[in-house]
Amino acid sequence: EDNIYTKDGDPKAYDILHKGLLTGIFQMETSDSARDLIAKIKPSTISELSDVSALNRPGPLQAGLHTQYIENKTNGIDAKGMPQKVMDILSRTYGVLTYQEQVMQLCSELAGFTLKEADDIRRAMGKKDAAKMAKIEKSFIAGCNKFGYVSEEQAAELWHQMTGFAEYAFNASHSVAYSFITYATM
Repeated sequence: EDNIYTKDGDPKAYDILHKGLLTGIFQMETSDSARDLIAKIKPSTISELSDVSALNRPGPLQAGLHTQYIENKTNGIDAKGMPQKVMDILSRTYGVLTYQEQVMQLCSELAGFTLKEADDIRRAMGKKDAAKMAKIEKSFIAGCNKFGYVSEEQAAELWHQMTGFAEYAFNASHSVAYSFITYATM
């Protein structure tokens, strides 16, 4: 069978990206930051292509999450001090907040937000509603304290990262769909 689902890890296709031959490659050819991410991450699966696409957005770039992703993929995840509950949510993306769904999951599982409340946060991020995000911060940190999965300091750091997403971040389904097109154009 010859289709992109069975060729997810085809080294010939990914070699094109790794060589920087991005002309005609969907979502990658006109972005210097994508070129840099590809060179440093060296994606070899649709999942990693999706991560590149998601990290190559203003929110994750401004929050420096791309740098942490590269560091963790290259050198391994330094889980020292990172609560297991957080690692469970972020492990697929090398311990780095990458998608809106991860934010929702962190809010729900660490701070006890209902799924609707977590979705309201996702919407606020999508609308770049920093004022609404600021109002939710105290509830997030209080919820984290109540359930005790993370320290107040860790909750504040997670919130800081999530707030960076308010500048614009992808949901996973959008990013994965883009990545299938990227792969097909490789």
